[in-house]
Amino acid sequence: MAQKTAPLCGHSAENFTGPYNDILRHYNRKTTPRCLMKIDLKKAYDMVRWEIIEEMLKGYGFPMPFIPLIMVCVTKTTFIVKVNGGGFGYFEGKRGLRQEDPMFPLLFVLVMEYLTRVLNKMSDLPDFQFHPMCKSTKLTHLIFADDLMLFCKGNFQSIHGMMEVVNHFSEVSESVANMEKSNIFLAGMDDELKQIILSNTGFSVCTLPMRYLGLPLTSKKWSKVECHQLVEKIIKKINSGYSKQLSYAGRLQVINVVLFAVYNFWGAVFILPQRVIKEVNRKCREYLWGSTEGHRKMALVAWDLICRPKKCGGLNIKGCKLWNMVSVENCYGN
Repeated sequence: MAQKTAPLCGHSAENFTGPYNDILRHYNRKTTPRCLMKIDLKKAYDMVRWEIIEEMLKGYGFPMPFIPLIMVCVTKTTFIVKVNGGGFGYFEGKRGLRQEDPMFPLLFVLVMEYLTRVLNKMSDLPDFQFHPMCKSTKLTHLIFADDLMLFCKGNFQSIHGMMEVVNHFSEVSESVANMEKSNIFLAGMDDELKQIILSNTGFSVCTLPMRYLGLPLTSKKWSKVECHQLVEKIIKKINSGYSKQLSYAGRLQVINVVLFAVYNFWGAVFILPQRVIKEVNRKCREYLWGSTEGHRKMALVAWDLICRPKKCGGLNIKGCKLWNMVSVENCYGN
């Protein structure tokens, strides 16, 4: 059974949005019944029961002398009460993990692994049916930090089975779903069945496109509308106070480091529309030559020449179109 968890597998957020977008294909058409649940765990780190951490450590076969040492780090937490800058005693914690501790994200992965194991067993039941796009991989869920995606066929038995697992996990770990941020996507189902499922889950129906990990997910190819926020973010970086006061060399560094990081977060997963790539190139080109709103400066060198390596006479700026194609191929190849 497949599961992805960032701290364990070493993946970045970009590696998770690609599979989601593939699964969301055809959700706006009359097709085979399918269901996708996007669940956000409410204060996931703060609500975890310490007992489940200890049980998972034992279940994974950690050395018995080592487990108490870990649990001391987990349970011996105190919180200082401050009023107007002055300390007024402290109190001990009873649950939860401190997010600033480098060890605790890995412990949280162990907690989510319990959910994975239960979902694995549930998927073996005869009443459960996989999502039409996940039959070959037998994929039931993907996890990134405290964001959970569940996939199954759009029938009551499969959805009800998944909700029973989620409710069981909430009882064991006390990590409950945030109903305000959790949504369900249904396709290929009649309205009566949809209403039954909505009343059973308590989630609200969400329409596409939706945002996940900062990127829009849709059932079709990206258009300029979905990528509007990418262009807006680049413009915002260019118009920030420190960016306007930089020299030519400083602006070059901003393009290579700051602006390209924003672009790469989007372009590492999906093929961007050509109109969007041209718009990003235009904004970077104008910024490099010092153009401002109402005062445009002429480019002294063609942009294609600037994007060449330094040994070939360029400034080593990565070409947006080529980098987009290579990044997507690398992402899906891995």
